[in-house]
Amino acid sequence: MIIDPLLARIDQIYTEIEVAREELQIALNLASLSMQDYILIKRGSKDMPEHLSAWAFEEINTSADKLKSTLEKLNKLRKEFFVV
Repeated sequence: MIIDPLLARIDQIYTEIEVAREELQIALNLASLSMQDYILIKRGSKDMPEHLSAWAFEEINTSADKLKSTLEKLNKLRKEFFVV
């Protein structure tokens, strides 16, 4: 049945999302930065704090991109199977 592999894929993606979210939270915590501040810095609405190194900011970017990519996988799956 096609549903069983689909549900297994959804479970796998949820696990990937949780791991990516945890990695992003760790990177934010290490940089002493909130998600809101990160978004404002990325948009250019806020200056990067002096304590934030370029390396730490790049780590946050990498983690955020991983989470975004994983969420896009889930959205693609949703569109393929659940949108009429």
